[in-house]
Amino acid sequence: MKQIKFRPGASINQCYTQIKAEAARCGEVVCGEFNDVTMRSDMSLEEFYNEYNKTLSSLENKPETSDIFNRFAIAYADGIPQFDHNRIYSIDDFAAGMKFWAEIKRENGGFATEECLDEMFANIPFLVYDQRDGEIEVVSNTEWCGDIGKHPYYSHWKPIASPKIKN
Repeated sequence: MKQIKFRPGASINQCYTQIKAEAARCGEVVCGEFNDVTMRSDMSLEEFYNEYNKTLSSLENKPETSDIFNRFAIAYADGIPQFDHNRIYSIDDFAAGMKFWAEIKRENGGFATEECLDEMFANIPFLVYDQRDGEIEVVSNTEWCGDIGKHPYYSHWKPIASPKIKN
């Protein structure tokens, strides 16, 4: 059975499409890990969702999220006015979604590819990781495009997941 790695930050549907395409290309069963749950090309998407949900619900000890994700989630929650109907009610859920980062693809000259920049700026606001000082910065406008495009110390990015809202 062939194993593949999924792109960091890829959704379940993107991973499923990738695994099915690879299985069709090589003619064998292909598997990969999605959030520590094995996805196989001989499973339907519904079967994987069932397995994934079963695995998540059976975890007795939630993995600890890093402090930076919790700090960001708390700051995000604190920045929303109390009267706003979109208050976050689960900082843990919000922080858990922050763990997956996508690499900023660069050309030989070190400049970010147009496709990567287009994808990033289609998902404003997003986070960008600065390797120089280990800081994570929020990008909320297109003025960042030039800096991210030309500076290779911006190595990874992550769309800001929409928080769950109270009804």
